[in-house]
Amino acid sequence: MDRRTEILKGSIIRVLFVLMWPIVLGNLMQTAYNLADTFWLGKLSKEALAAPTISWPIIWLMLSLSDGIGVAGTALVAQHTGAGNREGANRAAGQVLTFLLIASCLLAIIGFLLIPSLMRWMGVEPALFDKAVSYSRIVFASIPFMFGFFVFSGLLRGVGDTVTPMKLGAVSVILNIILDPLLIFGVGFFPRLEVSGAAIATAFSRGVVTIAAIYLLFTGKVGLRIRPGYLRLKIDMVRKIVRIGIPSSLGSSGSALAFTMLMKVIASFGTAAISAHGVGIRVTSILRMPVFGLAAATATMVGQNLGADQIRRARRSVWTATGFGFMMMAVGGVLCFALRWYLVRIFIDDPDVVRLGSRFFSIIAFSIPLFAVSRLTSSAFQGSGHTIYSMGLSLFNLWVLLLPSAYLAGRILGWGVTGVWMAMVWSNLITAAASLLLFVKGVWEKKVIEEGEDV
Repeated sequence: MDRRTEILKGSIIRVLFVLMWPIVLGNLMQTAYNLADTFWLGKLSKEALAAPTISWPIIWLMLSLSDGIGVAGTALVAQHTGAGNREGANRAAGQVLTFLLIASCLLAIIGFLLIPSLMRWMGVEPALFDKAVSYSRIVFASIPFMFGFFVFSGLLRGVGDTVTPMKLGAVSVILNIILDPLLIFGVGFFPRLEVSGAAIATAFSRGVVTIAAIYLLFTGKVGLRIRPGYLRLKIDMVRKIVRIGIPSSLGSSGSALAFTMLMKVIASFGTAAISAHGVGIRVTSILRMPVFGLAAATATMVGQNLGADQIRRARRSVWTATGFGFMMMAVGGVLCFALRWYLVRIFIDDPDVVRLGSRFFSIIAFSIPLFAVSRLTSSAFQGSGHTIYSMGLSLFNLWVLLLPSAYLAGRILGWGVTGVWMAMVWSNLITAAASLLLFVKGVWEKKVIEEGEDV
């Protein structure tokens, strides 16, 4: 069976696994970017370790648009592919790529200019300020490359190819891991750039693979082939990309802004709290990688099966993925709790950071399965193109539940950073229940393409 036939008719568990494992491996490799930075910068100081942690919510705020463009690309390409319209899938990919280029260049400029003011607004300590600004500006300058690879991965997921992005991601990670210590510590003829060196390593390695990804799209050596004529934006297609992508982007940007404000609260408890939170988030992000991969695979299954008018199979795919994901994350949470002290000491020996980091894992570990439920049921909304629901859930989670609870517990009740982490557990519980309810109601069971539609 070819990949499309397998997605539409094959064993759901097998297809989910086939689509999922390259995404998981690719995501784990992408996480290696942050882990490599964390490992080497932790050898310098807690301020160096905290610089990426305090910077990434702001960077994520700008990067969030790529999430919406990628989701739009996956939904459009998947539904055209499921309907047997290969030309429509290729044209949609070209439109998404042009939209991406324009948006990414604008956001790179905006982020580069605004980052010092945003750092001052967050109340970053003077010892950390210059390092955080330097790191952020280098990463912002590379945003077109970062956008490019994220959207390339989303487009190929639409046709069921999850292996090619994984291979390119592996090249990028290997380059970053090699360059990190060379540029951070100034090995050999390389200059000692410390925090800036980590950012340059990330920017360069992502740029290399994005250029390779665009080459593959134009030569047709992957499941899509973009021709120059497909890049000319058409107003109807732009509207469709915006209609599908903007809710997802708003959800992601709302999440990023919320986490930026959450980081502002955490920053008020000192650099040790920032560092401990950074270590905790990086480790739990590894645990959550299988869920992200499974969610991406599920979105592809939902998109192609809706395109082929197989709603029941799309629904079964989500239920299967959610049950499997919940069990995996339950095991991961238990391991995370049991190894909490050792997990922090891998990165840093500072006693204050180790104490707070172990407390993070004690609180957060058992809420990780709740994340699996909300993320996997939301994949139905993304695969179907009804991203307004995933946006609403994300904003409800962070702005209605997390931020008020975190401020109340951390600042007003005086529980400190511990109260912030307890608020994260509470918000995950309510959001998982709300996402599950919306999925059961079937609000996602309608295609966003029309029969016989081309672009």
